[in-house]
Amino acid sequence: TDKGLADLPITKGTLDIMEAAGLGRGIFAEVDPNPSEINLHAGVDAYKAGGHDGVIAFGGGSGLDLGKMVAFYAGQNRPIWDFEDVDDWWTRADAD
Repeated sequence: TDKGLADLPITKGTLDIMEAAGLGRGIFAEVDPNPSEINLHAGVDAYKAGGHDGVIAFGGGSGLDLGKMVAFYAGQNRPIWDFEDVDDWWTRADAD
């Protein structure tokens, strides 16, 4: 999510529900407007450091877009620009 939503009741409430269900909790709120590659790598680092196995994204376009990218890129080992929307570059993704 972004910094503006990190402290709102919907975000905190979701974290509480997850923890009560035994899923743990973690938050990454370093999403800039028009997220950059720096935001992506920081999000993936937080994802991996937390031992997470999924992403729940809150926000407008930036938070949702970065959440999708973190979920995707956490399992990749190529540079992010190898997946640019050019020809069939999407086939470079590791589906595992």
